[in-house]
Amino acid sequence: MSKITHNYETLLVLDVTKTQEQQDALIEKFKSLIEKNGKIESVDLWGKRRLAYPINDLNEGFYVVIHFVSEPDFPRELDRIYRITDGLLRTIIIHKDERYLDVQVKLEREGTRTPRPAAAKPAPKAAPAPEVKEEVKEEAKEEPPAEEAKAEEAKPAEPKAAKAPAEEPEIVEPDAEVAEETTEEATKDAE
Repeated sequence: MSKITHNYETLLVLDVTKTQEQQDALIEKFKSLIEKNGKIESVDLWGKRRLAYPINDLNEGFYVVIHFVSEPDFPRELDRIYRITDGLLRTIIIHKDERYLDVQVKLEREGTRTPRPAAAKPAPKAAPAPEVKEEVKEEAKEEPPAEEAKAEEAKPAEPKAAKAPAEEPEIVEPDAEVAEETTEEATKDAE
C-alpha cells in the first residue's frame, strides 16, 4: 500500500538582525528536515523585504518559500519546530489544493503562466479632434428659421416640479375574522 502524500508550501520570515551565516544555517536546517520527511520541489529565496507591520520592533524580514511533498502528519511537527526556533519572525505552512496544482502543472507544460493584473495604467491620450470643414461651421452659425424661434418664445417656462415627499406605506392590520377563517382552513387541511 502506498503512502499518502500531500503538497505543501511553507513561508519563513527570518530575523534580519542575524548574520548571513546564521540565516543560511536556519534555511539549511529546515531544508534538511523537510528532505528527511518528504521531498523538496523548490526553494525560493525572496530576500529582504519590508514587513506590513513591525514584528519584534523590526520592519524588515528575509523571506524564504519552500514547496514540498510530505505525509500529512509532518507539517504539525514542522510547525512545532518552527515555534521553538530562534531567528524566525513568522512562519506559515499551507496545504496546496490539488485543483490548483493541476492548473499549475498544465501551465508549466505549456510554458505559459497566467499574467498578474497590471498596475493601473494612465488613460490613453485622446485622439486629436478631426478638422471641421468651413461649410459646417457656417451652417452652425446661421440662426434657426423664424418659425422655430417664435414657437420657442411662445412656450411658457415650466416651473421645476418639486419632489414629492416619499409616501409611507400604509399599515393594514388583518381582520380578526379573516385570521380565524384562515386558521380554521389550515387545521382542516392538516387533518
